[in-house]
Amino acid sequence: MRLIGCEPTGQLLERLVRPRTNGDPVELWAVDRTGRVIRTENRLTLHIADSRPSVLGGALIDISLREGLKHPPGLAARPVWDAWHDGAPGERNMWARYSPGGREEWLRFTSASPGADAGSTCHLDGRFVTDVAGLKCALGEAVAGPGRHLNLCWGMLKGCPCGGDNLPGRFTLVWHDSEIVRHALASVSVDAAGELTCFESTVQYLRQLGTTVILR
Repeated sequence: MRLIGCEPTGQLLERLVRPRTNGDPVELWAVDRTGRVIRTENRLTLHIADSRPSVLGGALIDISLREGLKHPPGLAARPVWDAWHDGAPGERNMWARYSPGGREEWLRFTSASPGADAGSTCHLDGRFVTDVAGLKCALGEAVAGPGRHLNLCWGMLKGCPCGGDNLPGRFTLVWHDSEIVRHALASVSVDAAGELTCFESTVQYLRQLGTTVILR
């Protein structure tokens, strides 16, 4: 991995002058243009291979590491990273323009929401829900707004023994254009027995948690 445009702070310069055989474990943080942390990556070991004046100029330096992330983002992730670098989404369905892989990457940036307030009514825009990642994106936005995801154990659909999640209150979810995802995921099954589609399993799961789901 190559880190481009590093600021040569005292701690970093000390590490460059006195390299260690065993590198320190560090976290890589992604920030937007305002400096707000939008994502943390897996820990990696700071084994510095070399350093040089940065291609960005000034007093910055570029550092090459012997190792990188175990699961680096794929090509589908690049436009998603660019979008979030400009700031958190301010409107719904900004994820809809991306491929299924891009939508999965979008979900990794979203922050968790426990659910809607008790007695409230949420509206899910189902026009762009054509895959599992899109379903999760749209559901999170319906309940908590852009850039959020619903904090549920989706493994429950596959028989996870955790017992599921308890939403903070009973609310109503009005699912608009539900037939779009019903048809899109007609061949996708995630329950242990394989008897229900992903869409049917999701609706059943939400109802088990006390949510009133109205399909339109």
